[in-house]
Amino acid sequence: MLQNRTTLLIADDDANFRNIVSNRLVRRNYHVAMADNGNQAIRLCREHNFDVALVDLRLPDISGIELLRELKGLDAKLEIVIMTGYPSVDTAVEAMSTGAIHYLKKPFQLRDLEELLGKIKEQHEKTDAQDRPLTSGPKPYDHFQEEIVGRSKAIEHVRRLIEKVVDSDAPVLIQGESGSGKELVARALHHRSKRANDAFVTINCAALQETLLESEIFGHVKGAFTGAIKDKRGLFEVANNGTLFIDEIGEMSPNLQSKLLRALDSGEFRRVGDTRNISAKVRLVTATNKNLATEVQNGSFREDLFFRINVITIKIPPLRERKEDIPNLVYSFLEKYSAKVGEKKEITPAALELLWHYDWPGNVRELFNVLERAIVLAPENLIGEEDLPSIISNQNPKTKHRSEITPLIELEKNQILLALNVENGNRTKAAAALGVSRRQLYRLMRKHNIF
Repeated sequence: MLQNRTTLLIADDDANFRNIVSNRLVRRNYHVAMADNGNQAIRLCREHNFDVALVDLRLPDISGIELLRELKGLDAKLEIVIMTGYPSVDTAVEAMSTGAIHYLKKPFQLRDLEELLGKIKEQHEKTDAQDRPLTSGPKPYDHFQEEIVGRSKAIEHVRRLIEKVVDSDAPVLIQGESGSGKELVARALHHRSKRANDAFVTINCAALQETLLESEIFGHVKGAFTGAIKDKRGLFEVANNGTLFIDEIGEMSPNLQSKLLRALDSGEFRRVGDTRNISAKVRLVTATNKNLATEVQNGSFREDLFFRINVITIKIPPLRERKEDIPNLVYSFLEKYSAKVGEKKEITPAALELLWHYDWPGNVRELFNVLERAIVLAPENLIGEEDLPSIISNQNPKTKHRSEITPLIELEKNQILLALNVENGNRTKAAAALGVSRRQLYRLMRKHNIF
């Protein structure tokens, strides 16, 4: 970076688009150069050093993929973001495999572009500080940004906590209801950490019997039990120097809990049927939908193991407590589906409002299952109320809280957030949908700390 100022190249044949993006980024202290065709972009890249290039997929002289290859050949450190108004899974895969770090579908929000550029800059600064080449190693922010979706205070708190503990070796306990995204948080902890180039290994205690679970975690030797025809490495061993994620640890038997505790304390364990100790160093991340403190009181979970794994706790709120994230989750799912199949899918405001008012006992997993079902049933590319399951489509948002009174101030805030999300942040349209003036909307947003 030149004096901490990002230099950026925009290659797009749409002059209005170039000027809009350039004007916005220049005001944000970016140094911007523009090209209206591929050859001009190549010439500029030969004459100047750029940090980032925004490349349109369709240019008048050469394709964006060809330009991507040319620019990467000139500067392997150049970070390239592909833009297109004609997305398809094939071009997305080809762009990413050729060296693009992100794929933006037009039209996009300028604030989303700014957020992406900010993360690229953060990654540059981090790799520079660690004296690593900019082209080596993972780019964990991509995974992080794609998977942990939402702008609620609760999710922002989860993100901040992940950032604070990501490079610690301390065990992490993730608490949350089934379907709330515990494994996504575990993967974010791994992919953003210093262990990102090593293994991330997962196991679900609820899916296996005790004897098989012990063998999966610690491995076994030939002849240890019927069917053990050869030695097998356990996941503790496979995850050496990486991350071991044990899901639903509350289902683990007391006997296996004691063996896990010994392995954590000593860094050594034995395969089933073996007499030799094996050493392994892992970052342990566990998850549960149970209240382990209550399980300790009931005698079904060891207190010493609870204290050992509960060094850092990350609590994921249920979806019903962060409903302002529902529109973001819906649009993110539909966008990924559209990119995957090359067919755009949208949802009506009325259907989105029904999703907003449903309580989602199955959390994000249930929401995604409902959307997948709706996509299959929708006769066209627009999901309506009739495409949703009856338990959702038959509810009446206007009378939903009749038996359970919700404070007016909470209802007011929820409606403002819903209107802003339905109208993609357009405050004029949101104000019209709410039946208030734009000035009144701003006043209400300040009242509820909505920015």
